[in-house]
Amino acid sequence: MVSADSTLFALKGNNTNELWRYALGSANAPQPSREGVMAAQTTLGDWQIAISPNPLASGFAMLRYSLPHCRTGAVEAKAGMAMLNVFDVTGRTVLSQTLAVGRTGTASLDLRKLKMGVYLVKVTTEDFSTTQKLVVEH
Repeated sequence: MVSADSTLFALKGNNTNELWRYALGSANAPQPSREGVMAAQTTLGDWQIAISPNPLASGFAMLRYSLPHCRTGAVEAKAGMAMLNVFDVTGRTVLSQTLAVGRTGTASLDLRKLKMGVYLVKVTTEDFSTTQKLVVEH
């Protein structure tokens, strides 16, 4: 949990990627935008990403991914470009990079600029999006 500018931010925990935001001291506060901090739900099925090591201590990580397979009547995931965004606990983008992805594969990530803390890593392609929690320890 973190408090900033009369707002409380907390990760739900229990192996989920949900980030909760509470406005303190104001009952009529507008609802926050969840853009960029929650994994998108798709009817085509989720695709998988894994970041290792996690927790991260060295600053370098490996991203492994697998796009979903085609289901009857569904659009098949295509290789191409993907956008990787890393969000801090307040929902700000702290790292953004473009990746060339195939159906499955790996990508090396240089995360040395990240400070100690909890981050959400979101990978988005034209048709799919998924999010993974990352813990950075230095």
